Amino acid sequence: MTEPTLRELIDDIENDLMNRIDAILPPEAAEIRVKLARYYSRANRIYAEADFNYRKKLKEISGRTENNKRISSTLAEIEANATEEYRLYREAEREVKSLEKMITSVDSFVRTNLFDFRQNK
Repeated sequence: MTEPTLRELIDDIENDLMNRIDAILPPEAAEIRVKLARYYSRANRIYAEADFNYRKKLKEISGRTENNKRISSTLAEIEANATEEYRLYREAEREVKSLEKMITSVDSFVRTNLFDFRQNK
């Protein structure tokens, strides 16, 4: 059995949160927050690697010549943006941003529910 992708792990948590938001207690939300932090770390590593690979591809394309002339940086960027490296880079960038939003939301949820919990004691 293959290991789930980072996107699949994030989707699982996102779906769980959406389906059970009213039933999640602060301790469980804090556990979810820890998972998200682990995924965030992993996503940042993937993002850094994708960024490096994209920049390496851009440099490779920028160094090309056509008709004994070096291609323009604009053309090189256009070509690089149509590569698999760029797709992976943008995908990793979106995963990091998605996790940042989810972490912020869970943090806010925990703070609000702890406040409500203390008020109702």
